[in-house]
Amino acid sequence: MGVDWALSESSILRAEYIYDDFNNSDFDINDGNLNPHFDTDINTSTVRAAIIWNFGGLGDL
Repeated sequence: MGVDWALSESSILRAEYIYDDFNNSDFDINDGNLNPHFDTDINTSTVRAAIIWNFGGLGDL
């Protein structure tokens, strides 16, 4: 999800939010001596922002 704001004819402010859910995963590793069990649940949240400069302006929008 993201938004862009025109600050002027030659600059834009951009903001984005990204959420990733990689689900739960269970697995065992059998190395002959130990038998460890792993349960993973990985989720990430990313926020990005940018200022974009258009050297020629926005043109005929």
